[in-house]
Amino acid sequence: MKNNFFNCKKRTASNSYNVTNENDIQKENNTILKNAKAKDNKILQHAIATWMRDFTNVRLN
Repeated sequence: MKNNFFNCKKRTASNSYNVTNENDIQKENNTILKNAKAKDNKILQHAIATWMRDFTNVRLN
């Protein structure tokens, strides 16, 4: 898992994949946000805006 943003509640695992042990999942440059924190909401809004800007610049052939 690489370059992801996770917005999780306290008891929710940030990442899982079927029955794979979390320790066996390679994680790189992920951001875990705490639910309902104003600072984290700004980070998430910036990430979405960046993704939208980059995605709309990609031409689909």
